[in-house]
Amino acid sequence: MKPTVPDQEIVLEHDFSNGNRGSQQQKYSLNLAGEFYVAAELNRRGIFASVTYGAAKNADVLAFDHQSRQTAVIEVKTTASPNKKWLTGQHSIDKNSIDAQLFWVLVLVPSIEGAETAPRFFVFTSTELVEKVSENHGAYRTGYQENRGAPFQDSKGVYSLSLNEAEAMQAEGQWGKIADWLARK
Repeated sequence: MKPTVPDQEIVLEHDFSNGNRGSQQQKYSLNLAGEFYVAAELNRRGIFASVTYGAAKNADVLAFDHQSRQTAVIEVKTTASPNKKWLTGQHSIDKNSIDAQLFWVLVLVPSIEGAETAPRFFVFTSTELVEKVSENHGAYRTGYQENRGAPFQDSKGVYSLSLNEAEAMQAEGQWGKIADWLARK
């Protein structure tokens, strides 16, 4: 049974500005917690998964099916507040980064005060995520030009994706996307 959440908008946005949003150690710890939550949830569901380590890693979590010999690459992004932003990087709008083997799991970790609440997981294929971010980025570019009278410069690297609660519920807990990919032969 999914926990009930009031109708709210969940904002998925990435902004490369250098604003003070907590220490690097806090960000690293939160991201690492999200990766372990994802690996733990996949293992709980009978899918072998492991967190990867290293400074130049190409995946946060790898999932493997022993029977089919298939591997899924999972990009994990974590936040502690639905009002905060999931940082995803420029590759989240690059249509060349679409890969059937790549999945994105966005993790909403409860605050320490709300630790009795379970994390929420939003599972996307790479196609779904690129489409959503690209659509939202197009709307952002249009609004930027209307508000500032000048075209948006892509080099600034601001991309966003907003999901209302109904859209979030469509992606929430959709582990079958990964399981189905792994089970195929």
